[in-house]
Amino acid sequence: MPAQMDYEMEALLDGLQEFGAKDFANSAILFMDVDHFRQLSMSLVTGEAEELFRQLIARIRQEVRHDDVVKQVGRDSFVVIQRNFHSKDALFDMCLRLLRTAHEPFKIRSYPILIRFSIGVAAPDASLGLEALLRRAQIALQVQKNAGGAGFRFYTPLLENDLARQNTIIGELAAALEDDEQIVVHYQPLVTREGLSVVGREALIRWQHPSAGLLSPADFLPAAEGAGLIHPLGQYVLQHAARLGRRCPNEYVAVNISPLQCRSVSFAEQAEATVKRAGCVPEQFELEVTEHFLLDEEQALATILDLRCRGFHIVLDDFGAGYCNLAYLRRFPIDKLKIDRQFIHGLDRDERSFEIVKALIDLGHALNLRVTAEGVETQRQLDLLQDTECDELQGFLLGRPSPAAEDSQAEPLRRTLA
Repeated sequence: MPAQMDYEMEALLDGLQEFGAKDFANSAILFMDVDHFRQLSMSLVTGEAEELFRQLIARIRQEVRHDDVVKQVGRDSFVVIQRNFHSKDALFDMCLRLLRTAHEPFKIRSYPILIRFSIGVAAPDASLGLEALLRRAQIALQVQKNAGGAGFRFYTPLLENDLARQNTIIGELAAALEDDEQIVVHYQPLVTREGLSVVGREALIRWQHPSAGLLSPADFLPAAEGAGLIHPLGQYVLQHAARLGRRCPNEYVAVNISPLQCRSVSFAEQAEATVKRAGCVPEQFELEVTEHFLLDEEQALATILDLRCRGFHIVLDDFGAGYCNLAYLRRFPIDKLKIDRQFIHGLDRDERSFEIVKALIDLGHALNLRVTAEGVETQRQLDLLQDTECDELQGFLLGRPSPAAEDSQAEPLRRTLA
């Protein structure tokens, strides 16, 4: 158990001394935490964090029963002890309500702040005391946070193995960052709709694990975010992308950035320094953000404006897949939309997907945005997209991700498909 978890447990037990053991018979435990609070706090001024937590506790109290115990643990963690437990279904519903209310914007002074919230749950067990139940809830919470956060998880004995495995991944990943041969960057070409000429490449991180082989981002990025390793990983990718940009001055390079990176007030300055150090200019780079990033409106707007002032182009990735309000397209200075691959895959199955794709392309062009269709994997998808006004295409059919030195696949494919 990490030292921080032990400290939180000691503080919590001290705070519960006013209650007797019988008060917690047949009790369920919800251990809750604000995801990535350290990064969030960097964008807050004095007094704003305290106001945020005051509002959050008030919301939590509105969702629990009057006889449940609510305690703040440390600065950004909370515990709900649900006494007189009724059913797991009721506990499940409570978690959904807590997440829903925690993910609504908090109005701090004159602007909204969004947080991500994780919950670990331990159901009652007559054979265990309160401390053991609290530890179970802590384990469930930590596993949820290491898996990306923003959700809840019930404790099962298997979670102890999951937590050990996640901690191993985090330790190995931290060591891999010191090894130039383990963390690698592959590049996938982006091509024009007309002519299928390569105009850019997207940098995609991979982990060449010594025993597990080549791992995709889904295998390790959630744990990296939970452990605070996303910043050095992001910097590593941008450095390598800048080297490719120097070798290929007539192509742009696209790089995915995490919302956690953007919460750093110095991110834009560091990104500019990185590409200029490699002999490139920011105008050669597209930085891809997801719809979730835009939900934190004030922070997102400040970061995007800073990046664009320095010359970077901003791309909204996975467009159409989430809950992005179309008003964000009017408010945020975005340069390009990437249509989510689920709509492109649907082109093989039904005509409605084709109409949706055309509508998204028209929407982007009406806003003077360029549009890319990602996930092109079949000849039929390509044929249909070539009957649209989509600007650029990306997908396995047009070129798979590969190391920069070996990325010669797109040209022969272009000649074959043209």
